Amino acid sequence: MTSNISFRRRTLLKAGLAGGLVAASGLRVAAAPSQFKTVEPGFLTVAALGELPASGIDVDRLTGTDGEIITAIAEKLGLKVKPALVDNAGTIEAVRSGRADLMLGNMRWTAKRAEVIALSDPAYYVTYGVITQSDRKLPDVLKVSDISGLRAGTLTGASSSADLKKIPNIADVKFYDNSEAVIRDLTSGRLDFGVLDPTLIAFETKRKPDLKLKHVVFEPDAEFAILTGRSQSVFGLNFNNPDLLDAVNAGLKWAASSGKSREIFDKYGLSDPAYFQPLAKDPRVGVDRDPSGKVLGPSAHDPKDFSGLFA
Repeated sequence: MTSNISFRRRTLLKAGLAGGLVAASGLRVAAAPSQFKTVEPGFLTVAALGELPASGIDVDRLTGTDGEIITAIAEKLGLKVKPALVDNAGTIEAVRSGRADLMLGNMRWTAKRAEVIALSDPAYYVTYGVITQSDRKLPDVLKVSDISGLRAGTLTGASSSADLKKIPNIADVKFYDNSEAVIRDLTSGRLDFGVLDPTLIAFETKRKPDLKLKHVVFEPDAEFAILTGRSQSVFGLNFNNPDLLDAVNAGLKWAASSGKSREIFDKYGLSDPAYFQPLAKDPRVGVDRDPSGKVLGPSAHDPKDFSGLFA
């Protein structure tokens, strides 16, 4: 059965607005002044795909793991969250073009993305793999060679796209606007496996056991590092708003140290402690962070300390 949120998402995007920014409807009162520069004063406009568990939109309220983490942070910053529905390929551009202040939705950090958008510190960590039929015989841990000759599906704009395309003898790679479409083609037999957000896979397989799907993780492979490795999930902000980046980073540190992030993940049935275990080696050092965590690259600036807002 399709959720009301998924139905609402499709209704808005099909109304000639796919790829654009669609503000959630609902009555809204004026927000109090905030010290932070935002698209709409007093509000934090957040571009999101609208797929649980990372993000969902309930009338004019942002829900989901990422949604509730940023809502808790925004409250400390004196901002009200204004969710805006965007397709997967449009979330980054919504921020770059200045139509949204921040984008989220289990977006993994990559060096390429750090060149085009300011990326926050990690919100949590994920281990990638595939979603496939529960009766498909596969090893407990996949090698890339195990999926040669099979048909794959993923989202348009997914960071794993390039790795998927270079798998030897892969039968086909199809691209979709949303995860629901990938799962539909998977359950109907038009795909052999999907590469989707790990939290979404965990959430959907637990919530809908009748779909008879399972998550199988990859064995790390340096040649396919983005597809098979553990990753940082981050939020994206505009290069021209360093104060907001610093404040969000302070908020993420607070959410982790206070247990707020774990509390939110538990609410959505995501209790694996690995979501909060840092990577053994930080791939960002020398790219968009120095060894101390200071921001480098296009986002480089003299940092401000906003930790007092989270005391």
